[in-house]
Amino acid sequence: MEATSQSYLGAPQTSTQETKNYLMSLHSTRKQPSIPLKRPVSSPLKSMHSQVYRVEPVNFKELVQRLTGAPEHDN
Repeated sequence: MEATSQSYLGAPQTSTQETKNYLMSLHSTRKQPSIPLKRPVSSPLKSMHSQVYRVEPVNFKELVQRLTGAPEHDN
């Protein structure tokens, strides 16, 4: 004999039906995509060594513009 319970709407359901619905919902959230995703082939990043620049505050703007390739302005 199966145990029955009633949902909050008053419709009787069997515990095996609830278990089946629960398991089906788990399965539906874990489906694999129908088309496998292809990752683009990329070369490994080269090890980048950071440089430390020691600069006076008055020359900071000039250094940033030189490093970023901004055109020089005559003041």
